[in-house]
Amino acid sequence: MRCSRPGCSGLRNIAFDRLRREKRVVFVELEQDFTLQDPAAGPDAQLETAQRYRLLETALAQLPAEHREILLLREIEEMTYDEIALILELNLGTVKSRIARARTALLAKIER
Repeated sequence: MRCSRPGCSGLRNIAFDRLRREKRVVFVELEQDFTLQDPAAGPDAQLETAQRYRLLETALAQLPAEHREILLLREIEEMTYDEIALILELNLGTVKSRIARARTALLAKIER
């Protein structure tokens, strides 16, 4: 299902641009310091949460781009497998297997 014609990779960029315009996706640089902490949590809990986010960011950064991309679309943007297949121009089975491999790779990076 992947397009082999020149310019097809532009379709992916068009899809991402549309998601940005519709405010469905907010791209944040991994180096940018941001926290999603519970203001009611104590300092120890806030520190632990911040450390978990840094660990996750580091692990995601170590994944191949295709794994990172598909995980973000599924887990952060909560897209369906069909939507991901359409945007990335992949077969549905490829999307499912790539997500499974990406999750396994991410867990392996986090457990190290």
